[in-house]
Amino acid sequence: MTKRDAKRILHEFARNRCLLLSTHCQEQMRNRAITTDDILYLMFWGDVVFVKAGKNPHDWKCKIKGKSVDGDALTFVAVINEPNYTVACVTVF
Repeated sequence: MTKRDAKRILHEFARNRCLLLSTHCQEQMRNRAITTDDILYLMFWGDVVFVKAGKNPHDWKCKIKGKSVDGDALTFVAVINEPNYTVACVTVF
């Protein structure tokens, strides 16, 4: 998967407000006052820094950097699973 492919998938999921949140991601969001809207905004407007093969055969891990809705710096690590067509937030900071 290329950065461009990842960006296209992230855009689609952000438009549909579709995102899975790991327990760790939810904890990070609470600790840092990050909202789901912040993550969706970042998915749509942020820059994909890297995409690499994940632990599972059809997973792609990617890092997205950009700004929150309020303009604060934000980084988001996601796993895109192609066959299941899901995007899961692993962590956010």
